[in-house]
Amino acid sequence: MVQIEIGRFPDGAVQSLICNGHAGFGDEDGPDLVCAAVSALTGAIGIGLTDGRKGPFPVSAADGEFQLKWKTPPSECDAFLVLTVVKSLQQMEQHYPGFLKIHERS
Repeated sequence: MVQIEIGRFPDGAVQSLICNGHAGFGDEDGPDLVCAAVSALTGAIGIGLTDGRKGPFPVSAADGEFQLKWKTPPSECDAFLVLTVVKSLQQMEQHYPGFLKIHERS
């Protein structure tokens, strides 16, 4: 199961998005479509927040892991980008129960 933790700034904006694990959706012969979708979404936000920018970047990734952590609130554009990904992941959680779990950290 993919475990996702969302942290928020006091104003409700997303401060962190941490994804770990693999969904295990599918069989031995087929691709894990849930994992592929999570990877595509987190990969897209990673590219959007790092490509053509000067570091340090709030993003890190490895096999089965993605972390986005802001120390200070992001720009309005970056906040919109991450919120779009979070809402997409929340919809995936509804459609694929047991393969993706989102936890809100207070």
